[in-house]
Amino acid sequence: MAKYCKDCKNCATFDVFKGNCEALGKRVILDTPMDDCSDYQQKEKCGFCKYYAMKPKEEFLGVCRKDSDVPDVDVYAELVACNDFVPSA
Repeated sequence: MAKYCKDCKNCATFDVFKGNCEALGKRVILDTPMDDCSDYQQKEKCGFCKYYAMKPKEEFLGVCRKDSDVPDVDVYAELVACNDFVPSA
């Protein structure tokens, strides 16, 4: 997944398009790419977890494959991750 302002711990969103960067002290557009930001700190979201896998033919829905004894659980990539979050490589 690409890095955007909306995926940073320093970004406090206040509507669907804008937020406030607490590191820079200014307003930002949430979909601004953050590949070269030195203050970027990735939020813990399902989409960034090593157990997350995208579902075929589904744009926003994936599955959590944490426990092999339990059937896959549907999750959205944007969900705040559970306590079992492990950053993907």
